Amino acid sequence: MSSNSNKITITIPDFPSIEISPDALSEEEHDLLKKLANKSSNLEQLSSQDEELFQFFLNNKEAPIKPLASPSRCIHVAMDRPLEDKEEATLALRELFLGTFSVIWLSEREAVLFQQITDDFEESLELASVLDAFATDFFVTITVAVGSFESDWHKLQARFVDEKKLFTQVRKRFPNKHAFVEQELTLFYVISEIPSATRKELATLLSPVREDTQLLESVKLYLESNLNTSLAAKKMFMHRNTMQYRVDKFIEKTSIDIKQFPNAVAVYMLLLAESYKKES
Repeated sequence: MSSNSNKITITIPDFPSIEISPDALSEEEHDLLKKLANKSSNLEQLSSQDEELFQFFLNNKEAPIKPLASPSRCIHVAMDRPLEDKEEATLALRELFLGTFSVIWLSEREAVLFQQITDDFEESLELASVLDAFATDFFVTITVAVGSFESDWHKLQARFVDEKKLFTQVRKRFPNKHAFVEQELTLFYVISEIPSATRKELATLLSPVREDTQLLESVKLYLESNLNTSLAAKKMFMHRNTMQYRVDKFIEKTSIDIKQFPNAVAVYMLLLAESYKKES
């Protein structure tokens, strides 16, 4: 819930925002809204920029007059419980995601960050470290979906709508995964939509290595490292030859050459399907 001198805006996830004139509320009703907003923590005055973005992205009002200075994206954030100090959390999120020019709270547990490419922008951000740092400081479990860049307000708004919808669905279906980057949301959503009978049938392709969890973990990391053996080995703190041996072992046992991109994509989806089966 947000407010300015003209109205109070109530936002409930997955429902249209509601605008109410303060004059239309009795003193008791206004006090009740404050209590529901956790002692008015959500009634803070939005900056003019945040208010403009709030109205555009949440209420389909006019786009900001000033064009985007550089490609920008949405970072969707959700916590497992309400925060006691959202002001401190907002500052922390800005520091963790450099280049963030606005943070808008959608509810007690959800926020969206608007980040643009600046001189401080970090291309290869280690999301796991970011999530751990925030969780340690605020004693919450945080889930984040980093969206795709756009250079136009209207295209960014369309991205926001699509990504938010997917984020809501996917994080419910994969509660143990807390970081999604760009089209990972789409991929995980597609996996979750595959009928269980189909997933079970496809899973037989991994039967020869199903019990070798160490091998499967190594192969998954190899695939997530863009088929780069050296990078995957570095992430697992092992020698490159050891990683290469495990990749070759997988290929030998399954007869699926994951060094070829189409095969790699298929195997990665199978591994994600396996993880979804365990979580569902």
